[in-house]
Amino acid sequence: MISNYLRYLLRLTYPLYLFCGLILYALGAGVAAFLGEFVEWDIFWIGLCWVFCLQTSGHFLNAYFAEVPALGVTFASPLRGAAEITGPEKLPRQVVLWGSYLFLAITASLTVLLIASAPLNPASLIVLLLLVSGVFFYAVPPFRQLTFSYHELLLTIWIAGLIPALGFLLQVGQFHRLIAMTTFPLAAVHLAMVLIYSLEDFALDMKYELPSFLARIGWQEGMNLHNFLIIGAYVLVLAALIFGMPLAIALPILVTVPLGGFLVWNMLIISRGAKPNWRSLEITAIALFLAMTYLATYGFWTR
Repeated sequence: MISNYLRYLLRLTYPLYLFCGLILYALGAGVAAFLGEFVEWDIFWIGLCWVFCLQTSGHFLNAYFAEVPALGVTFASPLRGAAEITGPEKLPRQVVLWGSYLFLAITASLTVLLIASAPLNPASLIVLLLLVSGVFFYAVPPFRQLTFSYHELLLTIWIAGLIPALGFLLQVGQFHRLIAMTTFPLAAVHLAMVLIYSLEDFALDMKYELPSFLARIGWQEGMNLHNFLIIGAYVLVLAALIFGMPLAIALPILVTVPLGGFLVWNMLIISRGAKPNWRSLEITAIALFLAMTYLATYGFWTR
């Protein structure tokens, strides 16, 4: 029984998304190091633990409040439900709630430690506040009902925008155009990735009249938006080159074009009636996002 609980708890942390958050935080700090800033390692590690605990608490809160007992459905998206993890003979929902309390308490303690260790400026404090607010708007009623139609966008801003910004601001204290030039393409790819999960859930959203983002814009428009985001991400990287991004950083990111092309091509043939292989698309989308993030992070830390 205990081993099953531990297995469900591990699944509930969504290790892949935790890894994405941690590497994006490292990306922000890497941009600071690339710009010649001395990395304050004590602040770096406190901030990294802060992101880890806040993200984990968000996953637990999302799982606790995400179940829709009247529907009895399981959504494909890794952050849109917990029917396979919580419930009878699985992980008790009360355990999930107490787990979220635990990680929120640790996050609060780390916040105090962070404030004591680093002279936080208004920009850093605003990003910290936005990250905490984002967890509640994504996961906790009644806020989640207000933002349900924009969950994909909210998650993208939280993961691909605010987390690297925090890693950068804790080291530098002010924004720099290089952090924006790096995170905008990653945000586009992340949103495209989340849209693939939403496309898989589209039939359920329509059947149960859930006001999701894709249900509002439609299946065809969702596929078009996905392709626009993938192509737009590479256009943004090329534009960043013009505005000062080093070639040594941009070129490795552009190496991922075949993965992006594979996703665009698959969406095109699906829009023409081909049967989608969602597992293949999801794995490719995750691989593309992780590859772009890792290559950018590695480039900044090693240049």
